[in-house]
Parts: sequence; C-alpha cells; structure tokens
Amino acid sequence: MFKKCFAAIMTLALLLFTTSVTGECYGTRGANEPLYNADKAVLAYAEAYAYGSTVYANEAGLAQSDIYEVRNVLVRNFKDNFKDFCLSDATLNKITDVYFNKLRNSMDISTKLKVGDADHPVITLKAKILDDASFEYQAVNDKNLQALVFANAGLKEKGKTCADLKVDPTYQAAAVEAITNFINGLDFGSTKIMDVTCEKVMGADGKVYWAPQDPASVLRFIQADYPMTGR
Repeated sequence: MFKKCFAAIMTLALLLFTTSVTGECYGTRGANEPLYNADKAVLAYAEAYAYGSTVYANEAGLAQSDIYEVRNVLVRNFKDNFKDFCLSDATLNKITDVYFNKLRNSMDISTKLKVGDADHPVITLKAKILDDASFEYQAVNDKNLQALVFANAGLKEKGKTCADLKVDPTYQAAAVEAITNFINGLDFGSTKIMDVTCEKVMGADGKVYWAPQDPASVLRFIQADYPMTGR
C-alpha cells in the first residue's frame, strides 16, 4: 500500500539535470578548472534527489527551476500514498511539509573528499536511507495510521463519502495528527556509504563544474536501490 516516494523519478530527474549540466567533459586545468569543490557538487545532486531542494545548486551548476520540477514529482508521488484517505488539499500540503522536513532532518546526507584526483576526484557520500520495504513495514504497523484507516472505514459505513470527509474539519484534523505522528516516528536506520567518482562538465551557464560521473548511481543510492556499505 505504502511506498517511499523516490521510485518514479529516475527518468525525469536525469532528464532534468541534463538540461542544466551537459555531458561534455574537460581534462585540462587552468581556464577549465571548476569553480567549486566536487564534494559540494555531489551533495547538491544527493539532496536534490532526496527531497527536491539544496542550497548547493550553484556549486553544481544546477538550475533551481529543474530542482523545483524534481520536487514536484517527489511531492506527487508522496501524496499518492494517501489517495485513499480522503484528505483535503490543505491536509495533504501539511503532511507533505512534515514529510520533507523529516527527510531533511533525518537523512544526514554528507560528502567528503576521498581521492583528490585532478580530473576524476572520488567523493564519499553518506546518508541514512529509508527503503521501500522499511517504509511500508512501518506504515502498516503504525497505530496512528491503523486508527485513521478504521475511522475512515467506519465513517464510510455510516454513509459518508470521500467528498464529505474532505470537508469534515474533525476528520481532517485527526488525519493531520495521525499522519504527522507516523512520519515523525519513522526510523531511517544506520548510515549507508557510497563512493562517487566525479568529472568536469559544462553547465548551462557556460562554466565548468564538477558532477557525478554516473548521476543515476547517486539517485539509486538515495532510493536504496544500490549496493551500499553500513557505517
């Protein structure tokens, strides 16, 4: 029933970022030297893939408009988890903010230079990853959500429609409380580690930046669909 919200963004996310950073590589130093450090570039990709926002977009040459589009996809996928709960738009927006704040505060995404190569530096990426299986297990065993499911079913048995529940302030308030408690109680587990090889790329602004040589691997790591090492 429940799925963590990253699974549907692979193609879109990669497409969006290729509009900001081209695949043209540079192997010489001097004028073609990236303006920023590779660790901040990898951090920008990881954060954008995780929760659709990052303060390091400039360091990676990523356009905020593209990151915003990724955020929109992440938001839609998250909201789809609750389509059977008869939530109003206002309620959905509230729990979405809670969820993405939880991601930002709990994933502990960090990067550090591992190999300082002039053309292909290697960055160690760390994060606490909530995989689909863990998310779904915690969701189906959460007492807050179970109570909300029973309340939803009971009201419908009494003749309430989904349209009725969406404008019922008591039900909506209970839904916000139950789902907020569930989200805030999510356990992200131990820190996972991945090494990311970088390369020089040309940004949309014509400047040279560092970027992951294989951005898809960073996305798979964030989605818990990649071999990882526990700390």
